[in-house]
Amino acid sequence: MRLLVLEDEIGALVRNSTALRRGPLRIGSTHTPARYVLPRVIAICRATYPEIELSLDVAPSHVLPPKLLAYELEFCCINRYPSAKPGVAARAVVHYELVLIAHPESPAARAPDLTPRDVGRFRIIMHETGSISRQVNDAWCQEHAIQPNVLMDVSGTETMKQMVRENLGAAMVSALSCRDEVASGSLAARSLPGLTTRRTIYLVHRRDVPLTRPAEAFVQILLLRPWTIPES
Repeated sequence: MRLLVLEDEIGALVRNSTALRRGPLRIGSTHTPARYVLPRVIAICRATYPEIELSLDVAPSHVLPPKLLAYELEFCCINRYPSAKPGVAARAVVHYELVLIAHPESPAARAPDLTPRDVGRFRIIMHETGSISRQVNDAWCQEHAIQPNVLMDVSGTETMKQMVRENLGAAMVSALSCRDEVASGSLAARSLPGLTTRRTIYLVHRRDVPLTRPAEAFVQILLLRPWTIPES
């Protein structure tokens, strides 16, 4: 049903288009939206507006706003609000939570009522030191006075998920990153107890330049949230 609604909404976008959507569109993204949100949006944009010439620059959040201000990108999707960057505007487009992923047969998956103390007893595979995800993980541990039992630091969510599938430990990752594995049953996901904040992906663009028609078309599809639809 949701898929049919999305098709109707995209059809309305095309019918209500007042100008031809064509030409280059250079966008930027941090790794989480580039991997888990934008591919579906890009696929729909390509099918709906085949004359838009898309390019995607994937980089850390501190790299993209300067490129935006240098007119190298039209807009970008980033995980950190660009409060220190005058001349750019930002709006929240995606909210998501961090979750604890574990092997389905592990104690982390089977614990009936997960507590912060429980999490402190599990072996944890952590994001690399200095990453935004690690900062969020560390903040949760500090808030709940948890000294995590860190098995190792790993650079890359996909590698972390593979290690969890091998039952080497649990890991704190974004809920966006593990939807397919949780749906298939290869991973279990638990809400982090006492987690009071959600993470946000922002759409960031220059204040002084309106979005072009290709950018408007892309953003309209992005706001329809097509990545939430199961591929099956």
